[in-house]
Amino acid sequence: MSNNSFDPEQYLAANPDLINNFGFNVDAAKKHYESLGQYEGRQTAFDSAKYLASNPDLLTAFGSNTKKATEHYIEDGYKEGRHSDFDPKKYIASNPDLIVAFGKDTEKATEHYIENGYKEGRTVSFDASQYLSANSDLLEAFGDDIEKATEHYIEYGHLEHRSVERHETDSTSGTSTITTTGTTTGGLASVTGTDMADRYVATSATRFEGKGGGDNLKLVERANADQVVYSSLNDGAAGGAKTGYDEIKNFQTGIDRLILTGSMRTALDHNNDSQLSSVTRTTGTVNLSTDELIVFSGRVDGLISESMEKIQQAIGSVSGTGDALLLAQDESKSGLYVVHGTGLTGIPTASNIHLLAVFDDGSLSASDIFFG
Repeated sequence: MSNNSFDPEQYLAANPDLINNFGFNVDAAKKHYESLGQYEGRQTAFDSAKYLASNPDLLTAFGSNTKKATEHYIEDGYKEGRHSDFDPKKYIASNPDLIVAFGKDTEKATEHYIENGYKEGRTVSFDASQYLSANSDLLEAFGDDIEKATEHYIEYGHLEHRSVERHETDSTSGTSTITTTGTTTGGLASVTGTDMADRYVATSATRFEGKGGGDNLKLVERANADQVVYSSLNDGAAGGAKTGYDEIKNFQTGIDRLILTGSMRTALDHNNDSQLSSVTRTTGTVNLSTDELIVFSGRVDGLISESMEKIQQAIGSVSGTGDALLLAQDESKSGLYVVHGTGLTGIPTASNIHLLAVFDDGSLSASDIFFG
């Protein structure tokens, strides 16, 4: 959203530290800009349209009213830890008719989603990592540059009928995105992926760390002591997204292990005792300052539901600041989530919930997850 005249609400929303200092005091914001902000080169424009598109519940509440969206961020959204993570380029790439209509015009794409796309049930499904993986020439040209890959598909790939699906690979044939680094001390094949969407079919007991992207891992049935490793909170899907999470097949509860290391372990070990503590709940309050792993005792229908509404309902109220893991089951699958927030109160927004992985047999339990 742009405006040639200074708007103190826009200025506040564009500078969250000023929200902390002034709240919704527009007079104080204006004085700050006149005395300091303009000389500090501060941002004066808040992308309220992108904020609306990133939070479907606000679209329902406000429609296309960007002024109300800006006010909401200042009064509530910032404190709730809401984000503006709608990607208009991926939205265009996900809808071929919009490629024809808008090209790379991201402003029109965002407006379209707010005014029409949300009501039409349109989604952001284009996975640039898969597109790169499926086209080796682009992988060589762009590396892991997701933005360039998305732009290429809009400008050229769609017209060239390029594949957007990643290729199936296995541990014997290899793949450009998988590295096998020998064996661990436990005799497991050590396999490391990249930040892209890796696909790996194991042929022996494996320790797999996919790094990032929506990885697809198939373990050997009845193999002993496989390990799936996560070292970063940035793995898995983006907040509120239905794509980009890992898919794990043949994980055996009581035998295989899910290992949390690196920054993920640091973020979750709230009491610094090197032990992952879990609590079982039907629903209720999640305290992000103290809870490490919450296990839902009942079934949650809709692990990958639109805008995370089923998980939001199961979580109930959230308080505190930090990160927590959530483990939920439906009739056939297990879903592992990360909830992140700063000073949250009440039901978390979809953008605060990240789907880390789905286990196809629904057998993942708290006893299978360890700090490593």
